[in-house]
Amino acid sequence: MTSSTLETTGLLPQAFRELEGHNVLFVHAHPDDEAVATASAMIALGAAGIEVYGATATDGEASTRGEEIAANRGRLLELQNAYQEIGVPRVNQFYFGLPDGRLHTPGKATRMLALLDRIIESYHITALFSPGADGFDGHPDHIAVDRAVVTSGKHHAMPVWRLNASGKGEAVVPVNPVHKRRAVARHISQLTIVEDPAHAHGFHVPELVHPAYNGLLYEQETYDRLVY
Repeated sequence: MTSSTLETTGLLPQAFRELEGHNVLFVHAHPDDEAVATASAMIALGAAGIEVYGATATDGEASTRGEEIAANRGRLLELQNAYQEIGVPRVNQFYFGLPDGRLHTPGKATRMLALLDRIIESYHITALFSPGADGFDGHPDHIAVDRAVVTSGKHHAMPVWRLNASGKGEAVVPVNPVHKRRAVARHISQLTIVEDPAHAHGFHVPELVHPAYNGLLYEQETYDRLVY
């Protein structure tokens, strides 16, 4: 699919119409995952009047560029700024404080499930979004978050929408690269916006080298509804 502009008109992919009237929770592993991977869906859902929440499992302290910043909670400030660009208010944001790179360990996975349960029950969440079965780029933390979201969704018998970075998902959300750029630019400790006249959209992010990011940044986000 070619790049397309997603203006905040409230229009949704037909598959997402079932979410109207729901409170939805996007769950991410690290600060910047929300900007790079799922910002367009969050913007589209919010513009349609759906209450959007975001949870982030770690402070991203294992990053080679962010260790000192994470120690001073700087990455969480970047995350809050990115969510402001996306349109998720501070009161709808949650931070788990789990160790970066260790979300797959049994104790941390159990803790993540308990925190998800608390949010779901306290904020009347009725649908979940995950990084997808392959974590959109194969990162173990992303995969661990997906597993926790799937487990929680099954436990609460609610819809789970999983990011499908192959671009072949059931629900297709066109990306407005301007929106993505604004959100990504808030993560200044991790990501660099490079002006690039040769690029179709005039910029690229050199830290994002996995092939999946080409589609996620400039073209589309696609999601599959988990079938139980």
